Amino acid sequence: IVNVPVLDKNSKPIEDGNTVDVPAGNPTDLHTQAFRGQIIDMFEENGQQIVQVEDQDGDVFDVDANRVELAA
Repeated sequence: IVNVPVLDKNSKPIEDGNTVDVPAGNPTDLHTQAFRGQIIDMFEENGQQIVQVEDQDGDVFDVDANRVELAA
């Protein structure tokens, strides 16, 4: 659980339940392609805000909050 506002890459606040666009993965990411998903959890790890995003297949990925974008 994160106790400070979590912001997307455009500095817009995001929260559990929001739909976000996730970019294609970096070499260290478990996902490879961009996708749209729903935030199901947020936490902090090593000073980094992380969001857990569930894709349409039910797979869950940990993504840096500052890489996702709140879906329009």
